[in-house]
Amino acid sequence: MSDPAPFPAAAIRITQILVAAMVGGMLAFSAVAAAIGPKSSPSPDTARTLLLVAAGILLVTSILGAAVIPRAFTAQARARLRGAEPEDIPALAYPLYQTSCILRAAMLEGPGLLGAFIVLTHGTPLALAIPAAAAAILILTFPTNDRFARFIEEATGARRA
Repeated sequence: MSDPAPFPAAAIRITQILVAAMVGGMLAFSAVAAAIGPKSSPSPDTARTLLLVAAGILLVTSILGAAVIPRAFTAQARARLRGAEPEDIPALAYPLYQTSCILRAAMLEGPGLLGAFIVLTHGTPLALAIPAAAAAILILTFPTNDRFARFIEEATGARRA
């Protein structure tokens, strides 16, 4: 039997799986919506336009929230790690990092699913830009060992060798 992956690699793998599942689910729903949704809009242009505007506003506010969340969790980590022994820092910081990653993914998944819903119900291919943008941001901010190390650096003020 092999040794388990060292912390935090094993924990980060779990977070990667969670975020990837959220992105994959959003993209899968978008693909299904595009495949089976109406090919022309059954609703008036006004309703479709209002839904697109609402989804766009939701996407923009979610992007702003997703940018603020890591900073808020870094501040919490800074307080939690103050005076901690160096060997305890990863275990103390990781729950905050993981929560930050999952919360950011959930915030971006919402408008992505709304965009897919608009495609499914109104046959508006333009709405696919919303889940595409959300997925792109989540892929660009995907949790990695290096990002976790940077999170610790920002929280402790320490630099890697």
